[in-house]
Amino acid sequence: MIKCDLRVKAKCLYKKLCCGDGEGYFVEGSKCDKFNQRILEPPPTTADHIRAMSDKELAAYFAMTFCHGYGQPQLLNWLRQPWEEDPS
Repeated sequence: MIKCDLRVKAKCLYKKLCCGDGEGYFVEGSKCDKFNQRILEPPPTTADHIRAMSDKELAAYFAMTFCHGYGQPQLLNWLRQPWEEDPS
């Protein structure tokens, strides 16, 4: 049996059914296990996916999404430039 994380238990709609006011435990692979995993490790977001892209993948994505396939080499060059913060 695996102990339910307190952060998960606080959000659980079924905590009264499985653990009442005490500590909660669940079996690996159960619905409670999946709920714990979803709360503690939420699925990646679109932003997470974009952050994980390589320069080349990001340039291709921008080119297809915003430039209709044109300018991928220029976008790749721009992505590889040092970041310059806006002075204002």
